[in-house]
Amino acid sequence: MTSIDLETGALGPSRPHEATGPGIDRRRGKWKTRLMVAVGSVLIGALLAEAAVRVYSAVAFPRMMLLDEELGWRHAVNREKSFTNEDGEVHLCVQDSRGHRSLPQALQSDSRTTHVLVLGDSFEV
Repeated sequence: MTSIDLETGALGPSRPHEATGPGIDRRRGKWKTRLMVAVGSVLIGALLAEAAVRVYSAVAFPRMMLLDEELGWRHAVNREKSFTNEDGEVHLCVQDSRGHRSLPQALQSDSRTTHVLVLGDSFEV
């Protein structure tokens, strides 16, 4: 539907929102630009959050296991980490220069105590 401009007598759109021309294209272009900036900002924010979590976890939670091409995995060397069990007790796990869990100092002393390792699901004494 069209209307007549009273000053010039020219035909024009009856409603302002039906207007076409360069102004509409500029508004659409601004809308697209703002959408692209918003999406880009969300993506950049997500990447920065991911980087922050990776740095924090590397510092706060040292890896006790490492990937190995031959074995699949192996213990990391010279690491220590505290673990909390289901009873809430905190235990410190220390791995030595060979990646083995070192024995507590009491067991490493030169005492006359004999340590026995028993493997299997049953044994007789």
